[in-house]
Amino acid sequence: MTRIILYDQKSIHIDGYKNIISFSEDRICIQCKKNAVEITGDKLFVSSFSGIEMTIGGKITGIRWIDM
Repeated sequence: MTRIILYDQKSIHIDGYKNIISFSEDRICIQCKKNAVEITGDKLFVSSFSGIEMTIGGKITGIRWIDM
């Protein structure tokens, strides 16, 4: 199971991801266990990550699930 916590459109925490599919300053796509999640925004950056948890900072403008 993947859990996503959004903090005030400035930070998002993802627990239960597999890997990073793509990364740019305005779009980050993350592979989760069953599908993927796309985070869009401005000046996005990965502030911390481990094998199963990741925190992304920046101005977050959108979050959507992508069927894989």
